[in-house]
Amino acid sequence: MSATNAGHADVVIVGVGAAGAVLAAKLARAGLSVVALEAGPHRDSEDFASDELSMLYELFWLDERISSGKDPIELGWPNSGRGVGGGTVHFVGYALRFHEDDFRTKTVDGVGEDWPISYQDLEPYYAEVERFNQVSGPTFFPWGPYQGPFPKRSHNPSCMHDTFRRGCERIGARSTANLALTGVSVSSAASRRLNRARLLPMFPRL
Repeated sequence: MSATNAGHADVVIVGVGAAGAVLAAKLARAGLSVVALEAGPHRDSEDFASDELSMLYELFWLDERISSGKDPIELGWPNSGRGVGGGTVHFVGYALRFHEDDFRTKTVDGVGEDWPISYQDLEPYYAEVERFNQVSGPTFFPWGPYQGPFPKRSHNPSCMHDTFRRGCERIGARSTANLALTGVSVSSAASRRLNRARLLPMFPRL
């Protein structure tokens, strides 16, 4: 719908990414009139190439981004996308839930502040967004309260996954190597955080 004939809207959403798209769909299904604004284009399947470097300047939001607040910082890139779908057009379908302890970092690790809500409060919403965005997940994921199944199957392992898996075996670390990205949990008596750490190498397909 163009701006000239949009008429009245109950809700206007800026940004049609992983969050905005879910919210727009949910509100529209509830009977509200929704207009969603997106800086980038709406792409078709033929607009994508299986080449991360060539698509970098097409899919990623590369403009300078500064956080708000009294001590603003420059935000990193390339974390979000530009276009309908936002970061979901390049995140390879893989999105882990927070660990239960991530909501209690002050209590568990003595840093930051504890959230006023728990993992259990968010669990049904995690499940809803995973279904909507068709998240991919591993068949083996022993960290945290949710271990699957995920809406989409695991991605096929690459040579990088196999190298990472063999490296984990050498140091005695548990790993799951059939993800879009590779995850590992390192057992360490010295650090509870390392015991549930998920180390994610970037650009696994290069």
